[in-house]
This record gives sequence, structure tokens and C-alpha cells, in this order.
Amino acid sequence: SSNVSLGISFQWINWEDDKNGVTYERDGATIFGSDYREINAYPLLFQGRYEITKGLIKPYVGLGIGAAYVEQYQRLSFIEDTKFSTQGILSPEVGFYYDIGSVVLGMGAQYYGSFTGTDSARMQGLTIRLAIGFSSM
Repeated sequence: SSNVSLGISFQWINWEDDKNGVTYERDGATIFGSDYREINAYPLLFQGRYEITKGLIKPYVGLGIGAAYVEQYQRLSFIEDTKFSTQGILSPEVGFYYDIGSVVLGMGAQYYGSFTGTDSARMQGLTIRLAIGFSSM
């Protein structure tokens, strides 16, 4: 059997932050109020993984490349701003699988980094993943 696997991944990533009592300087005026931010990203990646060793515990490294549609929304008191973008994403990952017969447990970390986004709308972040799988093979 091969140590290489290929596949496609589609995800939804959501981040929200809500703060009260925030002060900002904008266009020479001081604005005081609440600050709400939300980001929704939908990456579609072609992924490859390489299992470093075979056995009960299978560590792997991987790389994904693809595109993400990103929606960014910010509301500062009465001022609202929304940005939409499509970005190229490069996504290295590392993790392991633990094989228990027909049940497979997994844990991994995957970094998402945009190589085409603008500075103010660039997608980047780290996802920690726990997984359980079932197999009849």
C-alpha cells in the first residue's frame, strides 16, 4: 500500500469577536462604542498527505492548495464595512492517525495562508482538528 493519499477538502471557517467600550480614531474624529467583527471563509483545497510510517500510529505531513471565498464584516458603533474576496490558499498540515481495528482516531494541525489576498483582507490562521473514522477494510 502507498504512503501517499490525495483528496479534496471543503470547509467553513467562522470567527466572531464582539467588544464594548472601544475607542477609535477615524478621519480626525474619535469614535467610542461597540466593535463587532465576523469572518466567514470557505476554502476548497486539493490535498495530499504522506504517511511517514506505517503501523498502529501513523504520523503524516500534508499540503493543500486551492481557493477560498472570504466574507469580512465589521461594525463600529454606527459604521459598517463589508469586504468580499476570493484568495489563493496554501495549507501545510501535520498530524497522526491511531488505528484501532475498524475505528481510526486522528489529530492534526493545519495552517491556512493566503498568497493572493490584500493586506487588509488576507486569510490566515491555524486549525486544530480531532477526528474519528470507521473502516470495514
